[in-house]
Amino acid sequence: MRESTLTELAPGFFIDPEYASQLASLGLTTAENFFTTSMGQKLTKSTIGAHRERIAISLPRLDRRAYLKRYVKTPLKRQVKNWIMHRCIAVTAYYDHYNACRLARAGINTPTTIAYGFEKEGIFEKRSFILSLEVPGNSLEKVLPPYCRDISEHSRKRKNEFIAKLAKFAKKFHDTGFRHRDFYLCHIFYNEPEFYLIDLTRCFEPKFAKRHYTVKDLAQLYFSAPGSVFAATDRMRFLLAYLGIKKLDKAGKRLARAVLNKAADMAMHDHRHGRTAPFESM
Repeated sequence: MRESTLTELAPGFFIDPEYASQLASLGLTTAENFFTTSMGQKLTKSTIGAHRERIAISLPRLDRRAYLKRYVKTPLKRQVKNWIMHRCIAVTAYYDHYNACRLARAGINTPTTIAYGFEKEGIFEKRSFILSLEVPGNSLEKVLPPYCRDISEHSRKRKNEFIAKLAKFAKKFHDTGFRHRDFYLCHIFYNEPEFYLIDLTRCFEPKFAKRHYTVKDLAQLYFSAPGSVFAATDRMRFLLAYLGIKKLDKAGKRLARAVLNKAADMAMHDHRHGRTAPFESM
């Protein structure tokens, strides 16, 4: 998807001119409209904080939706933590937009921002929003290519190619210097032959402990890949393709152990809440 081109229509309110008329037809012409609109379908998720809201909105003349994220009264502690992690004093929605633009320039498919706005009290965020186009395809958490589950020889070959392609996508993303911190299958969409990366608010460029965040990303991907579909050999194939080698060396083995240990820690957390980790499913 193309990188967004926003125009500032009022202080703290930006819109993509290409979509201005469509948004106007929905009554979305000011930042206040975006903060107060009740249109669309609210998307609920247990892990979303009380200060966050997600809404799916259908746009006229388009065959896909846009997603409105609103942040109201983001806790000050969270705001300061964001400033430190991103090394930038900004509002919450800005990080999503900025990261999408930076990654798009680096060749990673990300959602296109079509509107963005904020209000501040001094240096602190009062509220902010971002409206992004839906990416094509489906999240890998919901829909895996059918050949991933088929046991025929032809499907096995295609599955191996898919695993290698996913690994190379993960490596290309990490080569940008960014780490996602929520690198689960639900945030990777696939519209053959392209991958797309979403939910970029927490994504950042670590200057220190980069390996720690690399392990965390890879462990999250490992954790969310269902064990009923991806066997140990598939996971090894992924790691080899990610590293660009045919056999694990000492550094590769250390990385593999770190990823396995982190995934096991995450699974223990699920066990304490009565859940089975996706990679443990049979």
